[in-house]
Amino acid sequence: MNFFLAALPILLILLLMLVFRWGGHHAGPAGWLAGVAIAAASFGMTFDVWWVSQVKGLLLSVYGLMVLWAALMLYHTVNQA
Repeated sequence: MNFFLAALPILLILLLMLVFRWGGHHAGPAGWLAGVAIAAASFGMTFDVWWVSQVKGLLLSVYGLMVLWAALMLYHTVNQA
């Protein structure tokens, strides 16, 4: 049961994007909201856990963007040379 509840936000995003033809900018926040609601209702998420997870996600995405930007810069440099 916990596996299905944890997978439900991802399935919701897939459903909204594939069946209802929503864009990612609409389906993503809907999946995020569903994930927060499920975590609070079923897994006992508190506000402290919520804000720490949001900050960690933000920092991980910044790290990923730094790697991506460096790779794109290297690609364009090699492509121009």
